[in-house]
Amino acid sequence: MLSADNGILRKATDAKEQTGIGQEKEIVALAYNSALAKKVSEGNSTTVTATDLNTELTNQGASADGDNPIIVTFAESQNTYTIDSNGNIEKNIPPEPMVAGKTVKESKGNKIASNNTELVDDYGNKITIPKGFKIATDSSDNVTGGIVIEDATYTNTIGSQFVWVPIGTFYTNLEKTSTETIQLARGTFNASTGVFTAKQIQTGATYAKTTISNMVRQLLF
Repeated sequence: MLSADNGILRKATDAKEQTGIGQEKEIVALAYNSALAKKVSEGNSTTVTATDLNTELTNQGASADGDNPIIVTFAESQNTYTIDSNGNIEKNIPPEPMVAGKTVKESKGNKIASNNTELVDDYGNKITIPKGFKIATDSSDNVTGGIVIEDATYTNTIGSQFVWVPIGTFYTNLEKTSTETIQLARGTFNASTGVFTAKQIQTGATYAKTTISNMVRQLLF
């Protein structure tokens, strides 16, 4: 008796899935090339749009939407494919939810924070990733090297990157024997000399009360 865990069945299932993906990508490629050929023959130099693709995908069980990338969805399999402005076609892999308590290194890749999610770096420092963000592929694994987060969901700012900067005292080695402290300060900035003079030093969530005149800037030092 063969079970679902049997290696032969697993391989057969994987092969069938890959065959289906290959066939769907071929359908998308043919539709794109047909739409592009029509534009060229008409002397139209604009890029292929989702509307153009939908004309070609009639009766193919798929529909196109979006712009750079265009996203093609097959109704039966629910597989989706992206097409960039150069006509490159890739199967769209749905993002995984980021898991709280995991390391920064484990949370890279196609993982997005579905809520504000607390991770740790290799030194045990805690980092909170905002909802809708992911760890950038070129990010360091530790706060000392700079944790780079990237907007992955908000239409107007998607792709925007920010460096997560720890405020307070944090570990800088695996043995937790070395620390560094970053404080947030407010003060005056002399435009003539370029000198910043701290007037308020952050303590916890508050600043020491001081009257500040002149231009006020909030800087890390």
